Amino acid sequence: MALERQYVRDVLSVSLTCGMYDYSGEWAYRVGLPAKSGVGGGIMAVLPGMGDSGSTRPARPPRQLRPGIAVCEDMSEDLGVHIFAPEDSWLTAYRQIDTPVPSPRGR
Repeated sequence: MALERQYVRDVLSVSLTCGMYDYSGEWAYRVGLPAKSGVGGGIMAVLPGMGDSGSTRPARPPRQLRPGIAVCEDMSEDLGVHIFAPEDSWLTAYRQIDTPVPSPRGR
């Protein structure tokens, strides 16, 4: 195990809100997956509960992340895995099967 379960939520939250630096807000809007970009041009995105995806480029200025960003945007849209997707997305259907949502205040 690379990371203890108790830390996963915290790491994914920070990755979604800060992992793409100045592009984090746009990333959350367009891709909707926790991710981390690296100085070497790589991007690591996570589909919570399912897996991860990565892209890499030789060390370049941040604008060179664009091809990796485009791949992640297309993947998110084509596979319907944006974590804020509408109710009819594949991810929502998966969550309904494997993860029952508790009712508010134990009702």
